[in-house]
Amino acid sequence: MIEAIDRLWVDRVRRCGGGRAAALVLAAMLLLIGAPQARGQAAGKPVDFAREILPILSNKCFVCHGPDTKEGDLRLDSYEAATLDREGSRGINPQDLEESEILVRIHLKEDPMPPAKADKQLTAGERDLLTRWVRQGGKYAKHWAFEAPRKVAPAGVNAADKAAVIDAFVKQGLSSRGIDFAPQADRATLARRVALV
Repeated sequence: MIEAIDRLWVDRVRRCGGGRAAALVLAAMLLLIGAPQARGQAAGKPVDFAREILPILSNKCFVCHGPDTKEGDLRLDSYEAATLDREGSRGINPQDLEESEILVRIHLKEDPMPPAKADKQLTAGERDLLTRWVRQGGKYAKHWAFEAPRKVAPAGVNAADKAAVIDAFVKQGLSSRGIDFAPQADRATLARRVALV
């Protein structure tokens, strides 16, 4: 996805007369912004069920293990169904996460899930993500659209100052990637920027 965004912005810069050098600088900046995010996902941060796991389950697993599954078969559409004891095995075993049927089946070589004949197969990245999710407890969550919105203000910021709140959120995101705000430009540069708009 990052590559598609890069190509889009590179094409826009070229059409605007920015030239090849400007396009390359822009592409490098976009890659630098995306690279820390990808590294952060692999570093063991908590897996977001609604954003990362639900799309995998609904695209690759719910065909056989979704709400339309016949009685007694493994269902993965809710925590209650996934943790239900089915003759000694559970999709997600809360007492022993390593013994969860999901982990066993997605890593089996002889009889993997999804089966070899299935149209949609799990990628190595998706298997890793599902494994991390189960090892972190296999918790389900509602989709963000069904959650009531709540205001969150960063610590130490006056909530009445809207610009400061926005800057605090941006700074928090940049800090997690090891980046800080650029120093404030001098008056001549600011005047030039206003004139170019």
